Amino acid sequence: MLVDHKGEIIWYHEFDTVVFRPYSWTGRGTIIALENEDQITESDMGGNLIFNLEYGEKGFTHLLHHEILKDRYGNILALTRNNKVSDLSGVGGTEADTVSGDGILVLDSIGNKIWEWNIFNHFDPADDPDVIKLMDDWSHANSLSIDKTIIILFHFAILIRYGALI
Repeated sequence: MLVDHKGEIIWYHEFDTVVFRPYSWTGRGTIIALENEDQITESDMGGNLIFNLEYGEKGFTHLLHHEILKDRYGNILALTRNNKVSDLSGVGGTEADTVSGDGILVLDSIGNKIWEWNIFNHFDPADDPDVIKLMDDWSHANSLSIDKTIIILFHFAILIRYGALI
C-alpha cells in the first residue's frame, strides 16, 4: 500500500498470502521479495510476476532471510543462512555441532552469482563462550543496505557483542 502525505491511499495490491516476508521497492518501481527462504520473486505494481528464481537455480546457493534488495545496477543482494559443523567441545558442546550463521549473497539481474560473504570465513563460533545458547541463529543478521558508494552495510548481533570491525 502507498499513501500520500495526507495519509490517503494512492495504490495498493492484494497478494494471495499474508505479506509477512522481506521485500523492497526497486529503482524501476517493482517489488523484489522473498516468497520464502528458497524463492525470490519480482513483481510489477499490477502484481504481475516478472522474475522468479528458486533455490538451486543459477547462483542461488544459500537459503535467504530477513532482507532482499536491488542495487542501482539491478543486482540482487540478500542475507543468507549458512551452516557450519564446528568442534564446540571446548565451550560445552560436542565435536560436531551445527552452528547456523549468516552471509551475504549478490546475484546479477538474472540470478548468476557475483559475490558472496560468509561469517564463518571471518569468525570461529568456538571462540564465542555463548555459542551453545545461540547455535540456531549464532550471528543473527537482520539488516542489509547499500550507501552511495556501493559499500554494503549490515547488522550482525555477534559483531556488536564483540565490538568487531571487518
